Amino acid sequence: MVETYTYFRRTKVSRDAVVYKGALEEMPNPETGPAPTYVAEMSFRTFALHENTDSGTRILLTGHYEGILGRSAVIKGDHLLSMAKEGGLFDDGWSFTYMADSYRWRVAWFGRRWTLEDRNKNVLAKLERASFKYTKIGVLEILTEMDDDLKALVLITCEVVHRTIKSSEAAAASS
Repeated sequence: MVETYTYFRRTKVSRDAVVYKGALEEMPNPETGPAPTYVAEMSFRTFALHENTDSGTRILLTGHYEGILGRSAVIKGDHLLSMAKEGGLFDDGWSFTYMADSYRWRVAWFGRRWTLEDRNKNVLAKLERASFKYTKIGVLEILTEMDDDLKALVLITCEVVHRTIKSSEAAAASS
């Protein structure tokens, strides 16, 4: 069963992302539309993934970047501790661990599609980045069944990768 989520910037100038279940073209009106399924709060050194439920909001994961350049991160949840790190010069994307398995976001040098692979190179999820949309980030498809903790890691690391790529693109454009 494929699960689809659409990422949007919370506001035009926000670092945060709101994540809605389903493939959407436009972000629902925050005042009259449905609440986002998840909110990824992103700051310079820390981040968190919140889930909105009928009974309120709960924090699923928190994390912080490590090192001067923030090329690695520690992610914690109720039942997990994961390490994530950015690839090197010729190693695209970010990788993270979960339950002694490793996963890697493969970020295309050209194009808008990213894939999440396990250590056997099976594609578990893919993100199609939005083009020419200021608030829409992209549509994530989770292609395989996974437990809630791994899904939360996929959701937050997708946004961590997005923030890294956007920062790199902005730096390249300004130089």
